[in-house]
Amino acid sequence: KLTGFPPEVVLPTSEFEGDLGLSSINLAELWAAFLPRFPALEGNEGELFGLRTVGELTEVLRRLSGPDLGAAPEAAPPAPEAAAPEAQLEGARGAQREPEPAINPLAVFREHLRDRFQVEEEELNAEGDFEDDFGFDVFSRRSAISSLLGGDPTCRLLGRELLGARSLGEVEALLRRVDPEFRDDEAGRLLRLRWEPAERPASEGSLPSALLLIGDAAQLERYGPPLSAAGPEVERLVLGASGWLDSGSQVSWEDASRLRERLAGAPATWVFLALDAAPGAGLGAGDWAARLEQVASAAFALAQAVDLDAPRAWALVGSRASSPAQAAARGLWRALACERPQMRIAGLWSEGLPEPGQLPERLAAALGGERLEADLWAVSRGLETRALVEARVEGPPAPLRLERGALVLATGGGAGITAELGLALVERYGVTLVACGRTPEAEAFPYPELGRDALDEGGQAELRRLLFAEAAGQSPAEVAARAERVRRQRELARTRARVEEAGGRFVYRVLDLGQAATREAGLRALREELGPIQGLIHGAGRTADARLERKDLRELDLTLGAKAGALGALYRVFADDPLRFVALLGSLSAYTGRAGQTDYCAANEVLRAGAAAWGRDVDYPVRAISWGVWSEAGLARGFVVRRMQELGLTGVSNAAGRSAFLSELERGDPDLSEVLLTTRSNLEFARREAGS
Repeated sequence: KLTGFPPEVVLPTSEFEGDLGLSSINLAELWAAFLPRFPALEGNEGELFGLRTVGELTEVLRRLSGPDLGAAPEAAPPAPEAAAPEAQLEGARGAQREPEPAINPLAVFREHLRDRFQVEEEELNAEGDFEDDFGFDVFSRRSAISSLLGGDPTCRLLGRELLGARSLGEVEALLRRVDPEFRDDEAGRLLRLRWEPAERPASEGSLPSALLLIGDAAQLERYGPPLSAAGPEVERLVLGASGWLDSGSQVSWEDASRLRERLAGAPATWVFLALDAAPGAGLGAGDWAARLEQVASAAFALAQAVDLDAPRAWALVGSRASSPAQAAARGLWRALACERPQMRIAGLWSEGLPEPGQLPERLAAALGGERLEADLWAVSRGLETRALVEARVEGPPAPLRLERGALVLATGGGAGITAELGLALVERYGVTLVACGRTPEAEAFPYPELGRDALDEGGQAELRRLLFAEAAGQSPAEVAARAERVRRQRELARTRARVEEAGGRFVYRVLDLGQAATREAGLRALREELGPIQGLIHGAGRTADARLERKDLRELDLTLGAKAGALGALYRVFADDPLRFVALLGSLSAYTGRAGQTDYCAANEVLRAGAAAWGRDVDYPVRAISWGVWSEAGLARGFVVRRMQELGLTGVSNAAGRSAFLSELERGDPDLSEVLLTTRSNLEFARREAGS
């Protein structure tokens, strides 16, 4: 019913991906549809994460649900105590003769806490506990909450219950109980955030008695002796171009059993040197793709080779002076910390290459303490960390010097967020939007009988039913692949129509930036055909969520290639064009990490480092813009929006995202290489999920 496939092809042995052709996004849609049907899944969603077959799914559902598997959930009995306030609330609202301006009581309460009780802005989140975080005693807590009781009728009706709330999250939950339509505007406000240095309390630490030092031969020779002199026994693992070296011969990363054999009995503390033997090798280097593959494959293979049950301490040592490719290890490790919380992961970074003599002391400080931090920076006075702070855009806008009809290239711009941002530029400046992607355009709008809007889950299931009926002899996986292609073609056609309705020109070329062998030649052919560009939005990307043990090097290359690998080709082809801006689109998960997205977080981290490196070479603004979840475009389909509403989360609307993007280009600090745009509720949820 949910996939659109006939029952006879959905068998217990059917693999979701291999046999039914369901992507990680399709599977997330299925899991979201199961949650209301099987209440026992609530809080146990992680059980679904690694399932491969229909049979495995039914076993999990049977184990969690017991003998009542498949029975329709009983309707919950009415709660009379909650019904009375709702009825009173409706009566109170109906008695009003004139509508009053909408007031968000939670926003007023936050302002009261800031002004009256001097609560810090960063503490005003759903997790903010009145006693533990704000330092309130019972009297000051009641005094603070009393400010709510004299205003909004919702708050007056809650009365004594509201006085018993112990956190901002409990206050919001009570407000939503009597008013299901209540939304916290402050939680939905789009934040503009950037990293700022933050003091870190000094921590005493010592190096372990033994450690495994990982890097290329030159870096091991540079940093190995001073670490040995500081006390620990240093074992070395030498990295080669496409594997590791064993007695001078290279062993491929694909030989996982040989790597596990080599690491058996290795010290419990690993130090990965994410540094270049030839610092300064940036995006323009001819071996960019090879360098990226070398770093990412090494980090990926080493992480997979670790015993899942063995706690370890891992430290990364990196530098802004190294190639942005080295940042892949940083992103992968940040996501890995979310998947394997038993591991202790530290990151130690510096502006220039670290001095060998200083590394032992700073590494000891980074590894010291109960909680390790993935973003420690070595500065002259010791170590400091980075904190996300709000950075509002100030001053009047300065319009971009984009000529009417100028070419703006949007990679992956046929649909989704990139298309929305490109359309904003078409409407504001009358540019020509040049998009490229993997999907070929259809000659006519595909399957208009399904309507011309984006397909929801029901529409996608109906499309599969139609295709299955047409495609005699094709497997479900083949039908699913064709359905995904049709969906993308429909979105591409809708983007073309919207651009043309706005009075702009839309040019589309098929070009798969994930293919290393052809992407640079394809970009050069596009430039030769159309001419120089004045703007670049790099939004191409790929996700395939799964835990690290279920991924392989081929998937890593595909995910890295479209976003991070393509960055070097874009730089080499277009960096000298008369560009007015370069916007590299990334994700909130690059900041917080996310289980199941080790490769995607690695790609986004390279994007952030690449923006800084590109910007240092040119005089036009280059910025990595990382986004929280959009609620209308991008990967936000019906199930995402519904699940966010259930969790009280607010996503980025199309209007808010487009406005913020234009503001970023027209008023943003030209020297800022990266910025995060997300709603407060989305950021708080991502942090809780990541444990960061």
